[in-house]
Amino acid sequence: MIDFDEEEATFTTENALGSVTLNLSNLNDEDDIYDELIENNFLPPDPDDPDEPDRTKPLLATSLSGKLAEYCYDPRTGKLDIDLWQEIYYDSTRLSPDAVMEYLNNLTSSWSKTDFESSYRGYYESERDFAEELLSETGELGEIPERLQMYFDYEAYAHDLFIDDFIWLDGHVFSRM
Repeated sequence: MIDFDEEEATFTTENALGSVTLNLSNLNDEDDIYDELIENNFLPPDPDDPDEPDRTKPLLATSLSGKLAEYCYDPRTGKLDIDLWQEIYYDSTRLSPDAVMEYLNNLTSSWSKTDFESSYRGYYESERDFAEELLSETGELGEIPERLQMYFDYEAYAHDLFIDDFIWLDGHVFSRM
């Protein structure tokens, strides 16, 4: 299982005197990262005010630990989108982190909690388990006389559901958008 609370990143800036590794769940924004770099005396002085650290240089993530951090990292710029990380982190605390990562890695190019919640149907041991629950919820199987229900092919029904209507990702079921 994925635990976003264990995710870390190592940050530095151009011309920095060192870097700092931080647990991302303890950060609120980029100011927190700058504060840590300042606390450890890693930021060079501001050219306009030598008594203050230089906060003008962009933050660079030099190493990452965690799937969500990797998702929010842009290797072209060396930047970690801490705001996006925080948004997904806080949203996923009420959702399933594993399902969130399946969604991000396979179904979308950008995070939307609303789209995730409308698409995610839950975790199931098998496609058949999902099909049985869906039939139970909709009551469609009840339209077939009880003496004939034992002939219903759940496997074939499940197979058909996942051709057009649903997506199975390591036990997580999503509606096709």
